[in-house]
Amino acid sequence: MTSARVLAMVLIVACLALAWPVLRLGLAAWYGAQEEVVRAFALASVDARAAGAVAAERLGRGDAMGARQAALRALATAPMDGRAWSVLGLALAADGAEAAAAVMGRAAEVAPRNTVARAWLLQQAWTSGDAPAFRYHLDALLRVDPDLIPQLAGPLSGLIGTELGLALRQLLAERPPWRAALWQAFWRVPGRSTLFHAYLGPLAAGGGLSRAEAMAWSHALERDGAYDPLAWLWQQGNREDGVPAAARLTDGDFARPPAGFGLGWRLIPVPGVSAVFSSGSGPSPAQSALVLQFAGQRAPFEHLLQLLRLPPGVYTLRYQVRADGLRTAHGLQWVAYCLPGWQELAAGPLAKGRHDWRVEAMPLVVPASGCTTQALRLRLRALGPSDQWAVGGLRYAAMRLDPVD
Repeated sequence: MTSARVLAMVLIVACLALAWPVLRLGLAAWYGAQEEVVRAFALASVDARAAGAVAAERLGRGDAMGARQAALRALATAPMDGRAWSVLGLALAADGAEAAAAVMGRAAEVAPRNTVARAWLLQQAWTSGDAPAFRYHLDALLRVDPDLIPQLAGPLSGLIGTELGLALRQLLAERPPWRAALWQAFWRVPGRSTLFHAYLGPLAAGGGLSRAEAMAWSHALERDGAYDPLAWLWQQGNREDGVPAAARLTDGDFARPPAGFGLGWRLIPVPGVSAVFSSGSGPSPAQSALVLQFAGQRAPFEHLLQLLRLPPGVYTLRYQVRADGLRTAHGLQWVAYCLPGWQELAAGPLAKGRHDWRVEAMPLVVPASGCTTQALRLRLRALGPSDQWAVGGLRYAAMRLDPVD
């Protein structure tokens, strides 16, 4: 059995699982207990709903012929009964009749929200490898019942490198309303970095991802330690303002709000600390600055960081700093780490007290191997819990990261 057929079987089982009351219980959940439905049909054989229920009940018992006859009787009274059409189609399919596809198409036409018919049509397209039909029926099914997406994420992820996978990628580029739900399901699939390259990469390159989607995928890739696709995604300019990534350090002038993902600044709020990127607060009125204000309560601050992608070599982190009466046990400092293990690579000068703007620097050496991704973090140095306090202010501006010739 081919992988496509296996995936198709998984799909139809998943879809029918939600709609199976129509087939297995004879619409008992819709019209009462089976005995009542059968009694209604016996008393009023022209009642299309009861006839359709009997058709479904017979199909559930494996009586394809009886189901077909009951469905035809229901349709004679109510030709727009989508459930009866779908039962007739399944009965014909059970007998191998070629007319099943046309009948199921009619079921979806008269009842667009008929999940059973749409699942069956998708299964046929999936099994046969009919990419245009697969694309159409997948979109139709998920628009009707997006709750199926978690069950379909695994089978859909297995389509990478096939014509059906290409059809899925083209469909996702059209921003269907269920796309975000599929992304969320893909995040839970092992090997999501491969999914990123197959489905999101082409969309990101064409500017087809929203900022929220780029952020969510960046966080998922970061949790996987997949820094290469994370950096590539960032370099596509998936910022709300369209600003491309800097070569070594992003937004070192603090002129834009923290991006919150990728290779941009991440600033996590922490009680007792105000941290803002403030325009006009730098060494000159035209310059912005990172402005920190500590309220004097215990605050183990290390909540501002940025991921870096520096090649091996020697660098200098240079910036301007001003202390506005900052009192603390040791001071604040910039620290560089090697990821994913967070091994410390360098630590800059400690800042505290009161002084005007001045230039400070931190040398940084990126080793030749095992450190393709780094993190730059601002931390309040503390040797223990009793040191985790600060009161006063501090500002940073004009930060640069340059290689040493």
